[in-house]
Amino acid sequence: MSSKAARDDQSHPHGRPPGVAPIRFRPIGDNGENGGADAGAAAGSGAVAQPVTARPSRRGGREARLLAQSVVLEEAGVPGLVRLTVLAIAIVVTAFIVWSSFTQVDEVANAAGEVVPAGQLQAVQHLEGGIIAGISVADGDFVERGDVLVRLDPAGATAELKQMRARLVGLVLQAERLRAFAEERDADFALVGPEYADQAADQRAIFEIQSASRNSQRAVLESQIQQRQSGVALYKEQEATLKQVMDILKQELDLRRPLVEKGLATRTEFLEVQREVTQAYGDYVKLQGEWQLAAKDLAEARSRLAELETTLREEALSQMGAVTAELAQVREAVAKLDDRANRL
Repeated sequence: MSSKAARDDQSHPHGRPPGVAPIRFRPIGDNGENGGADAGAAAGSGAVAQPVTARPSRRGGREARLLAQSVVLEEAGVPGLVRLTVLAIAIVVTAFIVWSSFTQVDEVANAAGEVVPAGQLQAVQHLEGGIIAGISVADGDFVERGDVLVRLDPAGATAELKQMRARLVGLVLQAERLRAFAEERDADFALVGPEYADQAADQRAIFEIQSASRNSQRAVLESQIQQRQSGVALYKEQEATLKQVMDILKQELDLRRPLVEKGLATRTEFLEVQREVTQAYGDYVKLQGEWQLAAKDLAEARSRLAELETTLREEALSQMGAVTAELAQVREAVAKLDDRANRL
């Protein structure tokens, strides 16, 4: 084996596999024959040495062929195109690294989102709404504070305001009627304007009917009271008369008793006088019972009259309380509607 072949066997990563003959070189002459002993002369005359591969054995034939191909590649070297390609890639990578070191790249990410204002939203709208009568601006116009954007039809708001004011006046008149009835005085319905004269007349008529009904009930009870008072007075007079009669009969009886004892008067006359005294006393007791019943009836009549006055007054005050509460609500509603009508 030549020195070069020995170096190749030692430098090969896998060494020489078993069963593979060593690679020998022989000179090739111009005529393609072996140089034999003239190898040194052929080398000096410019002949080219070619590798001669021994035939592999059966045992390592495939490995020998692969090894031969790798040796050929090692001997052939790296092609020039490959070197240029590697050089170009290295230059591009180096340029990219330098460029990325000094260049700021904006990153863009696509995502769904919602635009939310940082401050408080200012909704430009009417508080209550309504029918649009006219639009004073167009889309895209610049406006300033206080500019009229939209005009609403005031007919609905005005009609509702008038209706609520009429209800307010009616409640005011009703409260005055109930207060005057409870205080038993004449109602003053002149506190509203002449445009509400019809409502004032209606409340006046209701007040007069209520007053007439109360006066009628009161008159009936007062008549009963007078009757009871007359009966009590009559019983008092009868009582006084019976007392006088009883006193006279007692005196007569006292006078006849000693006469009967002396025999100057008959006993029959004495018994007759005594019977009259007893009868007068019985009438007096009966009169006392009737007088007490008449006095009781008089007290009941007076109580019914007082109860009538109290009931009518309490009913009027209760109704007035409900009307006053409703009146406060209606006044608030009128204020809101008035403000709404002024903003149109």
